[in-house]
Amino acid sequence: MNINAPKPRQRLWAVGGGKGGVGKSLFATNLSIILAELGNNVVAIDLDLGNANMHSGFGIKYPRKTLMDFLNGNVNDLNEIILDTSIYNLKFISGAGGIIGSANPWHAQKLKLMRYIEKLHADHIVLDLGAGTSYNTIDFFLNATDHVIVTTPESPSIQSAFNFIRICIFRMLYSIIHPNNNAWKVIEKAKVPTPFGKIVKVSNLLDELGKLEPDSIEKFNVFQRSFHPKLILNMIMKNEEIKLGQGIKEVVKRYLDIDIIYAGSISFDNVVRESLANEIPFIINSPKARPSNELFSLIPKIMENTTDTQGAEEIIRRGIRKLSKTYSNRVVESAKMDVDPSIYITDKVKSHETNEIENKPGFFNFQARTWSNIAIDMGTSNTRIFVKGRGVVLDEPTLMSIDETNGKIVALGYESKAMLGRSHSGISIVSPMESGAISDFTDVKKLINEFIKLAKRSTILIRPGVILTIPPKLTYVEKRAVQEFVKELGAREIHLVYEPLAAAIGAGLPVDIPKASMVVNIGGGSISALVISISGIVALVSERFGGNAIDNAIVRFLREQHNFYIGNQTAEWIKINFGQAYKMGRDTRFEIRGQDIERCIPRTITINTGEIRDAIVKPVNDMLKVVMNLLEIVPPELSGDLVDRGMTLTGGTSILAGIGKAITKLSGIQVRIAPNAQRAAVEGAGRMLDDFKAYSKFFVDDLDGQKI
Repeated sequence: MNINAPKPRQRLWAVGGGKGGVGKSLFATNLSIILAELGNNVVAIDLDLGNANMHSGFGIKYPRKTLMDFLNGNVNDLNEIILDTSIYNLKFISGAGGIIGSANPWHAQKLKLMRYIEKLHADHIVLDLGAGTSYNTIDFFLNATDHVIVTTPESPSIQSAFNFIRICIFRMLYSIIHPNNNAWKVIEKAKVPTPFGKIVKVSNLLDELGKLEPDSIEKFNVFQRSFHPKLILNMIMKNEEIKLGQGIKEVVKRYLDIDIIYAGSISFDNVVRESLANEIPFIINSPKARPSNELFSLIPKIMENTTDTQGAEEIIRRGIRKLSKTYSNRVVESAKMDVDPSIYITDKVKSHETNEIENKPGFFNFQARTWSNIAIDMGTSNTRIFVKGRGVVLDEPTLMSIDETNGKIVALGYESKAMLGRSHSGISIVSPMESGAISDFTDVKKLINEFIKLAKRSTILIRPGVILTIPPKLTYVEKRAVQEFVKELGAREIHLVYEPLAAAIGAGLPVDIPKASMVVNIGGGSISALVISISGIVALVSERFGGNAIDNAIVRFLREQHNFYIGNQTAEWIKINFGQAYKMGRDTRFEIRGQDIERCIPRTITINTGEIRDAIVKPVNDMLKVVMNLLEIVPPELSGDLVDRGMTLTGGTSILAGIGKAITKLSGIQVRIAPNAQRAAVEGAGRMLDDFKAYSKFFVDDLDGQKI
């Protein structure tokens, strides 16, 4: 399948159409989400500067950083105004906060904005263009690699879409024809309809221009052969209106000599209106509704997937339905907290499982007077629990299986993982952690409750003091959410510690001496690199991707290059047994079993380690970039220590073959993989249990300077 076919450069999507109110922003929002769910890094940009409203579709009520800051010179780079969304892999740049004249930036501002948009680090960039046919709007549309036109069945909207394409053609002609000559005069005359409404056919216009400027017209022909906008017919109320799309395509070909692609239609439905009122994208709010299914079916067409439309649709549906189960718990509710609402957090959800009596003890508290201390490393892939005096008593995948008929948990950890891809429709397999952050507050509480029950079989846990590891990139509100979650479990004392710092202690690094120690912790959902000296963090870099990104890259590679579909479990097996960040000896061949996407039948293929190495180049390079970004900010006085002492790798993905060699080749620093790499974080937090006070300097402070 070719759903993410490589392009000469990143794919830049422009969504336009001329008329306002036809659903351009709605389509652009949902397109961005789908592209992100397919495993791409996506940036959505609201270029409707006069009436920007795309932010509300992402649950962002008050974007504090917008394009106005960039156009006015308050910031020098678009990266400074990028906002996170509640969708993993999807970032957003808002155009809100416009003032008079902001909808029409100067020519120099437009060119600068175009340059910086193309510099953004993303696989896909989605531009939501404003209504109308101003030169700025047309130029942004023409500058894109992929063009989408949204219209409705009403005559004014169809006419606007036709005129939009026509103006694009004349804009391109003006850009290649020398001004103030005979050819220019021909264009000037042709662009104005006759008093009787008759317009000149573009084919006839080109014949006339070809006689005057054949070289320039050849340039236009190159553009004409590559310009194939995709047409979306929105808000369909009658079945016969669907045929209008084919009619528009024929009229555009006849008069404008452009082959547009009629991708499909989306029905008018109240679920869309309800989603707008709730500020939730309709594909997430109602993934099984008719408009959602219609959108899923047309996405492969606009992405030019010609091999297996049904296979592409199924991948999209599967990802969106999974997302819809957790999205409501990830949308920001932060008006009272005075924080940037464009952050990736969990709602504070009050579970029905909490004790009904206000002063009654929580989960751990059985009205006994004995205490115990525990450390919890709650990761995206695995959750580990360390009990003081007993060591690690639990190490299980962060998964649970729920019977959808009664909501009861039927399996946990490894038992639940064994069900992945094998359970029937009545069993839902839940992974409530994403990139080290809680994606579903209620589910993670259920899961940890059950894990604690398992841990209690080997020890006594009553009102414990808890140390919980967290990724460094968690926001203030996310940390508060974690704190509240642990409090509701009945812990008497709660401390948060950054996961890589705990891993450094667990790996045995001398963090309290006046010499630099460097640790790189690569988990399933996040990667963190830090330098420690004299019990303090000197430099720290963290990103929300990890080993799972490698799994996704393997799945995507096999899907695109071999029309072959495998599950994440198989991808993980390939990563562990055959994945290489750097070539290690001769390539070997091996067999994998999966599904033939074209024929939808089981299939076995043979590939080699070299192909897998190529498949994971991007996520591996992203990890290496984190390491290099840290080294760039390390003070010169400590850089010599790193050359002498090297760095230590921890986390589950640190065992990827060749990762240490790749880092050494790039940085020149020797790499050591901790012998307890996978458990280093929880064992380091476990060492802190001996004396909370002595280790208080390692605990995370909140924004008020108080320990949380």
